[in-house]
Amino acid sequence: MTGVNDGAGARFFRGVLWFHRGVFFFKVATWTLFALVGPAVALWMSNFVGGAVMGGISVLIGAALFRDGVWSFQGRKSLRIFLCLQGLAAGAYSAYRLVAPPPGWQHENEASRPTLVLEASTGTVHGVEFGGGSEALTRDPAGGVWTRRAFPGRFALTIALDAASGATLIGEDRRPTLWLAHPRDPASTGEPWRALAMPGEVLSIARTKTSFLVATRGPFTRLDATSWQATRVPEIDAATTVCAAGNRVLVVRSGLRERAGLAWESFDGGTTFHDELSFRGAGRLCALDGAGWAWVAEGGLFSGELAVRAPGGDFVAKDPPLPRMESLVVNVADGREAWVGGWGGGVFRSRDGGASWQSFGLGGFEVESIAVDFARHVVFASTGSGVYSRSFRP
Repeated sequence: MTGVNDGAGARFFRGVLWFHRGVFFFKVATWTLFALVGPAVALWMSNFVGGAVMGGISVLIGAALFRDGVWSFQGRKSLRIFLCLQGLAAGAYSAYRLVAPPPGWQHENEASRPTLVLEASTGTVHGVEFGGGSEALTRDPAGGVWTRRAFPGRFALTIALDAASGATLIGEDRRPTLWLAHPRDPASTGEPWRALAMPGEVLSIARTKTSFLVATRGPFTRLDATSWQATRVPEIDAATTVCAAGNRVLVVRSGLRERAGLAWESFDGGTTFHDELSFRGAGRLCALDGAGWAWVAEGGLFSGELAVRAPGGDFVAKDPPLPRMESLVVNVADGREAWVGGWGGGVFRSRDGGASWQSFGLGGFEVESIAVDFARHVVFASTGSGVYSRSFRP
């Protein structure tokens, strides 16, 4: 009886041992595949930030796997060496591409992923850094000198300005607050920034003739540019983004879930809005010109979505130039010309309404925002390595 029990117990423990070995083998195989494929995929996508990170992970996995006495595998030493060398090569190449001057581009400053906006009349570029210690930036077009000033918020995502009055509005990530800097604001009491409470997290801001229009994770809001009082726009229940060009305003609600986006248009600076327009897909970015061209875009991980409407027509789906689009700018004098910037893909321009695209470089950089000076033919791109500029032919 004792022998039978001992035999059953031995078989049970052998089964447990083989189960643990199977789990361990599965982990080892998964880690090895991750270390082999990760850097290659990152480089294939021209994502050099991802390539540097995945290269480091590959080195760590290669150094940790297949130690003597842990797993019996005849080629463990060769595989460890291969993973470490591959990771070092991918990481070194990605780091070089991130710090090497991109062809045709000039490095402007070291600001970390700032959101940029252009003051078209003067060519002045304004921005605000995305980080825990954000700073507001201004570029003098005459000498190309950037100045910095303290900004009390953190992780700023949106910026809008009123060139006539000098007012600047900045919204933070995941906070229902707008920061106002206004040299002639009577309520400023000498403070450079004033916090304005909003009904939800600020997603997008557009300047019209008499007010600012603000898309939030809540009611769509009109912000009076004199009293700075926020009121709900009753015609629109919710919005993802808003853009304006002169008296034209386009308000977009993304169709990410129901796969059918909605848009509202105004021809009087956002005072009244017309019936809903529909487009296929999603829209987190929008831009338009004064004649009726409208662009709506949404970035994705492997594929993005883009819809373009010609004056008097409907939104038509177009092939985006890169998957993860982060910024969209349209020439207000000619809505057929648009610029797109995004993570890993760089900067692209279309001059035929999205039918074709021309690459302007910065491939592999995490382009967060772009600003285009169409009068002086200069494009500015915000990346994790700072702000770059490049001249272009009209």
